[in-house]
Amino acid sequence: MSEQIPASHPIYHLLPTGIEGFDSLAELALDVVLQTASCDRIESVLADPVFRKNRDGQNIPTAWVARMRNSMASLTPRFSADRAVREYTAQHYLPGAAAYGERAAGKGSAGLKMVDWQHTMEKEWPSLHYGAAKVETNAGQRLFEVKVYLHELDPSATRVELYADGVDGGGPVRQEMERVGQLAGASNGCTYRTRVSAARPATDYTARLIPSYAGVAVPLESLRILWR
Repeated sequence: MSEQIPASHPIYHLLPTGIEGFDSLAELALDVVLQTASCDRIESVLADPVFRKNRDGQNIPTAWVARMRNSMASLTPRFSADRAVREYTAQHYLPGAAAYGERAAGKGSAGLKMVDWQHTMEKEWPSLHYGAAKVETNAGQRLFEVKVYLHELDPSATRVELYADGVDGGGPVRQEMERVGQLAGASNGCTYRTRVSAARPATDYTARLIPSYAGVAVPLESLRILWR
């Protein structure tokens, strides 16, 4: 294709690759959108080089056929019902059944403990708050430290994370902060620390506190979060 944007071009990183089907068809559509805003230009960019030209001795548009074959080969397995059933079973149904079995064991004793934990979280969460925070940079690393006051809540019932939004289409940074000390004379105050690369500005990061309990899906089953 004339003036075709190469597949390595940064614009391709904007494609929602997590959505099924965005493969060669998406690249073809993006080639057209990037290079034209008129029907005439679309025709000259797409139809002439790909469909009307590049024909073999039997007048078959080989470039167009190659695109169709590539799309069928790469997309058909991903849209297969067999693939969907296998993925849903492995990723959702079997783990869900196992989780139910664990909660139901012992006449539901594990499930009752989870309910008690949720009630405790509901009672204590409004009392949680942050104290001072600081960041130090040394040898290409940033050391983040934050003080968290948990009132009467067991520190093991929560998780403190250092969070930053993703860049260039990547996922967010969620790095657990380690509890390194107890604050004397404080209302169950704790100090948390973690290190990250100094490649990003310190202002990209912030601490957040979320519930944590083995076997509980957060935030699905405990929709709470405390940002600093």
